[in-house]
Amino acid sequence: YELDFWGRISSLDEQALQQLNASRAAKNIQTNTVVSQIALSWYGWVKETQQLKLFAHQQQRLKNALKVVEGRYMRGKVIASDIWQQEQLLESLNSDIIISETRRDVYRQQLGLWLGTNKLDEDLIAIPEGNYQIPKISQATEKVSSLALQQRPDVMQAYALLQAASAGMHVAETNRYPRFTLSASYQSLSNTPEKILTNWAASFVAGLTMPLFDGGNLEAEVRRNEARVEEELANYQQVLLQAMQEIEEGLLNERQ
Repeated sequence: YELDFWGRISSLDEQALQQLNASRAAKNIQTNTVVSQIALSWYGWVKETQQLKLFAHQQQRLKNALKVVEGRYMRGKVIASDIWQQEQLLESLNSDIIISETRRDVYRQQLGLWLGTNKLDEDLIAIPEGNYQIPKISQATEKVSSLALQQRPDVMQAYALLQAASAGMHVAETNRYPRFTLSASYQSLSNTPEKILTNWAASFVAGLTMPLFDGGNLEAEVRRNEARVEEELANYQQVLLQAMQEIEEGLLNERQ
């Protein structure tokens, strides 16, 4: 047993705990990513599907209008440029249809990717019958509290890594100090089976170990861990700034 005079054992425990917290936060990051990408892909699929229905109605109206203009041209009531203008509107809409179909297929491919399947079941992506509407936001979010910012998994991961690096630096510092250890053992002194559980001898030993010459390795390890703490601190600050920027951008987009 090592007597934890300098807090080395407790720092190792803290380091392991913070590394566990960082791993849990990383798992939550991946979970949020999968959930959000599935939602975005689904609503993108719905949007493009609904938009293609709208384009189909517009396309039919333009075709009907083109027939009317052609009839008026045959009767000499309009000029050829009127026909060309109507044909240009129709071709422009056809281009929009191609772009929308491409986006719809991309959303479908992304949805299959995040659901982990090569072939999507048609029932899974079937849009309800009738005039289906994407749910509307009744009221835009005005602001997000700093407490909610701290609950973001990427912020929690960066903070846990910073705490783990800080504990690791303390471990490196205490490695330069002497260590006090205690050991105890029990040994049977009996030579006969019937007395093997009754005749015992106990020994207790205390030890002191400390580094005498290490070529500066321990000191260099301390400096390395100090640099690691500075690195994780800078990373934590960067994650905070990026999180705030993403929140502000999200609030602005939602208000607009």
